[in-house]
Amino acid sequence: MFRMKFFGFIFVFLSFVFVISWAGRGFALTLDFEEQSFVNEQFLQGTGYGGFTWDANIVAMENSFYRSNYGNTIDFPSNDIAVVNGYGTFAVSISRNEPFDFIGAYFSAFATDDQMASYSSTSVTLKGYNGATLVGASTFTLSPTFSFFSANFSSINRLELQSSGNDQWWIMDNFEYKLPNTVVPEPQTLGMFLLFIGGLPFVHRRKK
Repeated sequence: MFRMKFFGFIFVFLSFVFVISWAGRGFALTLDFEEQSFVNEQFLQGTGYGGFTWDANIVAMENSFYRSNYGNTIDFPSNDIAVVNGYGTFAVSISRNEPFDFIGAYFSAFATDDQMASYSSTSVTLKGYNGATLVGASTFTLSPTFSFFSANFSSINRLELQSSGNDQWWIMDNFEYKLPNTVVPEPQTLGMFLLFIGGLPFVHRRKK
């Protein structure tokens, strides 16, 4: 009887430890810009979208506008809306009052007829800052098709995005990040929690 109670206690305890350890981890969030309601194009400054402060020259654009006005057949990763550096601005920024981890995003060059153009940015440089301190920087080569670029900047409050030069355009979609202090169970956490709950009757029966 004692042995059964002991192993039942160990099972519940280990399940609880796993639940706590998984729940303490941040989880990924994605901004796909699909929640924005507008026609053709809209500046994100002042919208507070996703809890971020958006540069004055970041513009949300519909896929249908990109296709019909520039002769492209390329689909945005999130389907309908992505963002561009308006006016081909060399450097734009995205900031937040609290620290966040920037995982990465999908990028492409702004194209015409599915081809690079004179205004297509050939690269995008991502720089993560915590205050005035540069946390990390990465440069990626762009093409007319979308690719996911991983930056993995930890605990930053501002992300700067630079094109290959003035009047050079890029497109970004599915902006992925984490809020380090957020505690929300992931699917693995839920599974361990269910194991924890499942073990309670086992222990309870042995106490009778």
